Amino acid sequence: MSDDQKNISPIERLIMEKESKEVGGVITQLFGEQGAGKTLALTNKALLDYNADRIIFWRGQTSCQWIFLAANNIPVTLWMHESYQDFGFYLTGSKNKGIKSRDINIEEQDEVDIKVETFSSMDELVEKASSKRANVYYLPWGSSERSGVAEKDKYFYQKKHVQFFNELNNREFMDHVSILNDENSNVFSTDTHGELWRIQTFELPSEVEDFRKNRVSHMGASHSHSDVHHKYHDVKANDRIYMRRAKVHRQDQEVSQGVVNQLDRGQFVVPGFEKDTFEIPFMPHENIEWMPNHEEVLLKMRFEAEIPDLRPENVDVDDFFDDKPFSPRHLDDLIDITEAAIMTGWTERECRRKCQTGKMPAIKLDDKWVLSASELINLEDIPIEE
Repeated sequence: MSDDQKNISPIERLIMEKESKEVGGVITQLFGEQGAGKTLALTNKALLDYNADRIIFWRGQTSCQWIFLAANNIPVTLWMHESYQDFGFYLTGSKNKGIKSRDINIEEQDEVDIKVETFSSMDELVEKASSKRANVYYLPWGSSERSGVAEKDKYFYQKKHVQFFNELNNREFMDHVSILNDENSNVFSTDTHGELWRIQTFELPSEVEDFRKNRVSHMGASHSHSDVHHKYHDVKANDRIYMRRAKVHRQDQEVSQGVVNQLDRGQFVVPGFEKDTFEIPFMPHENIEWMPNHEEVLLKMRFEAEIPDLRPENVDVDDFFDDKPFSPRHLDDLIDITEAAIMTGWTERECRRKCQTGKMPAIKLDDKWVLSASELINLEDIPIEE
């Protein structure tokens, strides 16, 4: 290890080593309670990516957390999907402090470099993405910022991410790509109702599995691993980073839950390292004059969207399962020997032997052992923490 590497934080070292030209991309999950500093950590990751000439994709939300990138002198392009019929940005106000809400023309604001573009398809987004700017992509989560999210809207949102990831895995350029995803559960959801189960159980995991060899890194942030589909955090994620009051994953037994509970804002624990602290980036009010230093004043987005129904025609998944002795959730619970080995800490060979001897409940389909994740967790003699 070089002298320079000794002086950087564990997470920066992890990123440098695993996102090297020799190794490829890395899938990292960031856990922590609200206010622990997850967005600040993603901002620091974006700064590392920007200075390393990686192509940055940041998932846009109505909360406009990408303003942290602009506050830290990263040029930003907002890519708006064509399904948006109307959208705009505004600063919230405060009744107690007499501050009125006001609309913002985001492209004309001083002290930031922000452009707005539109795109029609995910291949167009990948093709036109800038290598010199953070690419904040917006897909509508519901028909407006005030509406609920129908099942067809969730399907659209998650199916578009399947297409997005597929385009990244099959792109013609091999510059390193970094995807930064706050509120990771919106994409890797535990909701597998109806036609969503296939996306979460098969389509998204298969694309994420190909990220490493295609030089695509993904850092997702959420409150807890229970918020995110287990196929992502149990199997596909290479590393987990714990911030304040995050529930420690059963695979990271060397990480003390007590230590994690007592972390300060910005502090984190990476399995295999001592705890450390992210350098706090510039806050928006520190570098942007039109963003006042009031906790009530936030940059937000309002929108209206017409979301097409992308669900397969003439296929009613609920009707399909009506006369079956199982449901989509049962299928979602199924795992193979590789996933069982990861969950238990045993080798695949040991797991196969235990299946053969009946010590692990399993069935054999097409010469492959299939197990239930929930059954494994509930067995007393299986080394898995609740």
